[in-house]
Amino acid sequence: MKPWLPLFLSLVYFATSTCSHAQLLLSGSYSGKNPEANTTLILEFWEEDSWKNFESLPFANNGTFNFSKPLIKSGQYRLRISGPPNKQAHFLFNKEIQKGSLNILLNDQVLNGSVLAIDQTEESIAYQEIMTEAEYFWKLRDSLKYKHPLVIESELALSKTASRISHAYPKTFTAQFICPLLHCPADIGSNVANLDDSIEAIAKARFQNNQWNDSRFLRSSVLVRQLNFDFYYYHDQNIAADYIDSKMKMGLQNDTVEAFLFRFILDKMVDYKHEQGLEYLLTWYASDCTENNQLADATKNLITALEHCAPGKKIESLILPNLEGTRVPLEKIYQQSEFTAILFWRSSCNHCREFEPELEKLYEKYRSKGFSVYAINVDKEEQAWRNFCSQHSYPWPNVFLAYDSRKDFSKRFPVPSTPTLIAVDKEGKIIHRLIMRSKLEDILEDFFK
Repeated sequence: MKPWLPLFLSLVYFATSTCSHAQLLLSGSYSGKNPEANTTLILEFWEEDSWKNFESLPFANNGTFNFSKPLIKSGQYRLRISGPPNKQAHFLFNKEIQKGSLNILLNDQVLNGSVLAIDQTEESIAYQEIMTEAEYFWKLRDSLKYKHPLVIESELALSKTASRISHAYPKTFTAQFICPLLHCPADIGSNVANLDDSIEAIAKARFQNNQWNDSRFLRSSVLVRQLNFDFYYYHDQNIAADYIDSKMKMGLQNDTVEAFLFRFILDKMVDYKHEQGLEYLLTWYASDCTENNQLADATKNLITALEHCAPGKKIESLILPNLEGTRVPLEKIYQQSEFTAILFWRSSCNHCREFEPELEKLYEKYRSKGFSVYAINVDKEEQAWRNFCSQHSYPWPNVFLAYDSRKDFSKRFPVPSTPTLIAVDKEGKIIHRLIMRSKLEDILEDFFK
């Protein structure tokens, strides 16, 4: 195991007892390579599934900076410089412990993806120790994947560290909302017979004793990292239902956490076009979660559209104009075919352009057997579609969906991203609700065999 080496910021810490509210103001200077013109120092905080901008400001000529907005919410924060990749460092702020003003001296060594202790409180010490070891584990896991003995050994060691820190610093945010996400039962390693059993046991034990009844679990990137890793294991084993059940039960006591977990899992199932997992999630959890006020309207619309386009249902009628202005009925296309792929695409989408030659090859291969394509462009401006098509020709119907008609459309057709593929048969019955483009050839081969 990589030894833990403490790395403290050079700083001057002013504790202001006159401060009526728990808050922290950051200022300081950058002593590394002179920032280039227009370089910005960005302060971000983690919320649910991504880094959100908190405040951005340019460096002064002498490299100093003064953030005007005080930190008032406990959680994970990050300082980064615009432009160069990985010019960042992250730290944890706990409003119950850290307040006043902080003068930070940054340099290139600090802004190198470091885990920072912004002071010498128990919070900073606990956060830096566990996150330094966690970062090492995640890098090892990413390089070796989960089916490696060193990964198992490293995760069990990380779990022991998380347990020790939880007991040593019980009142810290780190102990309460980060360490539980990294902890497995202490005896898990001694109860397995081989590597595969170890992987399965750890996957099932991770989060086992957690009930995420506090939304502060969503204020560090640790939860998303662990959820992602668990998903890869369950996806490889093709047991999506187990993954969904094991995660959704963790958020039953908190509406915010439940809404986040549902949205996270929904995105995963949609991104991976996992039809069985998607059907299971919508069948058993959608009705409860759509009543949750924490769920965004866009997510609710996607759920409605996915249910509207469930396999076995008949596709809704569409009649859209082509480049000549002629309205082309979708029904006419699928009635003349055996298998019709409804393709949603944008002219500015790189993935659409990459997919285009692959789709043309498949079209030529299976066209005589009854394969057709109905391509719907969803550019914001019609002229962008026309300009692109003036330089590209297609052997299938190519139509445009006007921007002002898309509000209700998003509730009827699930198009979370482009390209999106929906397949229907000769009767207009939906065969596949979402198709991963890399799987289309296998689906066609199986359909026409």
